[in-house]
Amino acid sequence: MTKNITLKKDQVYKRLKGQIESGALQGGEKLPREQELSIQLNVSTITLRAALQRLAEERLIERIHGRGTFVCANPLTSSKPEKIMIIHDVDNSIAAMWRHIVPSLTSIAYSANYEVIITTNEALEMFSNQDIRQSVIDDNIIGIIAILSSFKGNEKIIDKIKVAEVPVVIPGGNYSDSAVTGFASIIINEKNAWEAAIIHLSEQGFTRIGVLGLRTSLSPLRHSSEADTRRLVEENGMYTDNMMIKEIAFNFSDIQKAIQELMALSQPPDAILCYSDFMAVHAYRALKILGLKIPDDIAVMGICGYPDAQRLTPSLTTIDFEYAEIARMAFEMILEPDRWYDPVSKKGKLRAKQFKLQARQSTKQQQTKEVSQYRNYSQLSFNNVQVV
Repeated sequence: MTKNITLKKDQVYKRLKGQIESGALQGGEKLPREQELSIQLNVSTITLRAALQRLAEERLIERIHGRGTFVCANPLTSSKPEKIMIIHDVDNSIAAMWRHIVPSLTSIAYSANYEVIITTNEALEMFSNQDIRQSVIDDNIIGIIAILSSFKGNEKIIDKIKVAEVPVVIPGGNYSDSAVTGFASIIINEKNAWEAAIIHLSEQGFTRIGVLGLRTSLSPLRHSSEADTRRLVEENGMYTDNMMIKEIAFNFSDIQKAIQELMALSQPPDAILCYSDFMAVHAYRALKILGLKIPDDIAVMGICGYPDAQRLTPSLTTIDFEYAEIARMAFEMILEPDRWYDPVSKKGKLRAKQFKLQARQSTKQQQTKEVSQYRNYSQLSFNNVQVV
């Protein structure tokens, strides 16, 4: 697929469609010959023909062999609303990213007078490429937001999405997803978010850190190795060891067992850093069963920014990825494809999303180290990546 032709084609299509719907081009009017019209519009005849084909499929124009191209006498000027397609995976767990991005996406789209079609990768893979392309035309889909990640390059869904020939954005994908798929992508430097969490715990005066990593993730410690995590903890004046770093599954039973083991150590941690806010919610429950109070007996910190975490008692400190902002950025990128697709390589660009420290009650200490009141964590970002 050639991205620059596709994007130019859509621009020509929208321009001619607007002229038909406004009456600037009236029913029965004959359009200039293709060569002449392409010069007027400053596009190639290939691009023009692609736009005209779409107008013909929508019965806005009629191409009569030997006579030329005419605006239909009664064009369908009711015009279908433009739509955004959202594709997510079939993970139904509370921690699935799509659960926290889709509501914001739909709200943003509707407020801007766009409609939304929501489907799953599994459902889309059932359809032929021809059916998908025709559906994109019939439903007037102008872009796709694919809440998927960890692409290897052999997934069927990649080709199913490409055949749509519209701008595609992956929100919250892995660093390699854009290179593998060719789609534009929003990324968060999770390794630096992990570092920012450790720095915060140090600045709050904690000295012994227990860590709960997610064993089933491709990066159990947010793209930081166990050795790197220990080094970061030590560089910030704290202590942890292999007995205090647990990589476990996301379920209450495993989390409860890990916390029981941590608190049974001869020198237990005074703070626990969790892979996610969702894991932290289970940690709260496990600590309560042990009769421990947060943060008086032990502090708890999460990462990701689950919106309901601030309603825990006490409210949870987290590194907030800001799901609603990710949704806004993805929608913006769909509407500005020329900015987010390289004109030479035709590949989608990476856009880095800054994270934010949300310091709440779960890590509050009376005595903290002498530190500056503000630390700009947003500067911890990928090299050579366009940052908003």
